Amino acid sequence: MRAFWKTSPRLGGVALATVVLALALLSIRGPAYADNNDLIDPDDVTHYVDRNALTSDGNLAALRGIAELDTTKMNATLDGSGDVEVYDASYGTSGSWNNTRGRATCVNKTWTGLECDVWEVRFNQSYLDSQSLANWWHVGCHEFGHTAGISHRDADDDTNNNSCMRSGGSNYFLDNHDVAVINDDV
Repeated sequence: MRAFWKTSPRLGGVALATVVLALALLSIRGPAYADNNDLIDPDDVTHYVDRNALTSDGNLAALRGIAELDTTKMNATLDGSGDVEVYDASYGTSGSWNNTRGRATCVNKTWTGLECDVWEVRFNQSYLDSQSLANWWHVGCHEFGHTAGISHRDADDDTNNNSCMRSGGSNYFLDNHDVAVINDDV
């Protein structure tokens, strides 16, 4: 059997050009914010959040994350179920949890693989139980920021140290840059 584009060069060329154009368009990101936007994006603007047997501090951390996402175009809500599953437990201090106070993981991508349908947020009590509520809030803001598709910040792109997206930081707010990146994406 001959390839389609070999039997119909005109139609095959159009089909190939269409595929190349579609791939190019899928790779385009907002140019101003590419440095903080390398994670998988949420599948839509609504995050239905489930809190699974959380401690009181874990609950407050989840509520902090929800409140911060609600300063963006995202709609994080406790009404409904299934977009973000939140847990807290003692996950340990070694292996993949070494120096890790929290983690956001996409556990179910959409069929295209470009967006996340279901996230798991985990707060590691092995580190957080000995820390202040402000540190729990920082981790809540930080991990929920990941569920909105934004990545870590550092001294180069957060010079005033006011973003919860700085790893190991203590701020528990999304800054204007974080909000703009999320709003640009959703």
